[in-house]
Amino acid sequence: MEETGQCLTCGSPVKEGTLVCPQCGAQLVGPVPSVTADKFLQAADKLQRVGKSMQDAGRSLTCGCLSLVVLAILIFVLASVIRS
Repeated sequence: MEETGQCLTCGSPVKEGTLVCPQCGAQLVGPVPSVTADKFLQAADKLQRVGKSMQDAGRSLTCGCLSLVVLAILIFVLASVIRS
């Protein structure tokens, strides 16, 4: 089975190494990269790892913001107690 890529202009399948899309005639920038299941799975795995990292960073940011809010409330309460 011959590997194929995709034309960026019309989306038609294009054989690997083709320089002009046979469907729409668009000149392809370079040889068409093949899209294989392995490449797709590798990209999906990278995306999943990036998503996990972003999720962890979001949790850290939430905890940091929550700490600042609690600190601000404590300062407000202490300032109120000192004034009275």
